[in-house]
Amino acid sequence: IKTTFQKEYELLMSTEDTYKEKLNENDKKSIEKRGEKYRIIKNIQTSQYLKEDDLLELCNYINNKKILIVGGFYKRNERLISSLNNLSLYNNIKVLTETITNVEGNAINTNIDRTISPLSPSELNELTPDIVISFGGALVSRYVKQFLRSFKPLRHISIGYNHTTIDCFKSLTDKIEIAPESFFEQLSENLTSSKIDYAKKWGIIENKTLNSHINYLSNISWSDFKAFDIIINSINQFNEKFHLSVSNGTPIRYTQLFDIKNVETFSCNRGVSGIDGCTSTAIGIALAENKKTIFISGDMSFSYDIGALATQFIPDNFKIIVLNNSGGGIFRCRALHIEI
Repeated sequence: IKTTFQKEYELLMSTEDTYKEKLNENDKKSIEKRGEKYRIIKNIQTSQYLKEDDLLELCNYINNKKILIVGGFYKRNERLISSLNNLSLYNNIKVLTETITNVEGNAINTNIDRTISPLSPSELNELTPDIVISFGGALVSRYVKQFLRSFKPLRHISIGYNHTTIDCFKSLTDKIEIAPESFFEQLSENLTSSKIDYAKKWGIIENKTLNSHINYLSNISWSDFKAFDIIINSINQFNEKFHLSVSNGTPIRYTQLFDIKNVETFSCNRGVSGIDGCTSTAIGIALAENKKTIFISGDMSFSYDIGALATQFIPDNFKIIVLNNSGGGIFRCRALHIEI
């Protein structure tokens, strides 16, 4: 199926010829203009766990291959954290997650942008995986999307229950409808060890870019990025677990660059309504979770939802930090900011 177009779910089971018949003329012309080819995406349906035959076939295929696991936003799940930490110990597997994936571990990279953004094409080519396994919601990082669209894997397997087919890296080959925690649990129990040093290559790059990050922060002048560094260093001193909520725009992207400690759960209104409602959502989380909640917001996002502060239900455990960077800092990070 050519996943550029979000067609009805039934098309997942279509043959290539059948799918071509269902495309309208505009779709056909668009595909021909871009010179793209049709791809058939295999849809593996499951119950609670992957069937033994499907699991065996998959494990046999991915053993001794370079595997990159990429996680988008996801609710904290202890089974998922445990299984991904087990998988991150394999030589041929690297796990990349974002702050709002709510998965962390010693060998898991939660700073995708910090690691990938400075790399040259030759360095990125060295990190190109054979197989990408993705799960969770939409990714914040544009760098990982650019990386995997430019250096395509042989196979991209999407895990989870999605009513639409989103081909984020333009290389999707398989959809497996199963809870990610169940899938990775099965995978970690059935894979064999590998001598491929794929994870080691990532480790070398991670150390290099971390040192660059530290050196950069020690030399820059006062800015919103320096302010964010001070904020993170301060909250890293907390002795108790807390919930961290961030607004869209600059704050959610800055969190991808720092190591943040003692956070039990992260949240952000990704894929909802842009900067609208971020403060309201954070207040609701503080009420529902009944634990210390810190909300980091840009001044534009904060002003946009300032009506949230009119509620009488703001709890004492809720604290707000506003980055006053003259509004819309995210637009100054874009190439076309002058025209905007």
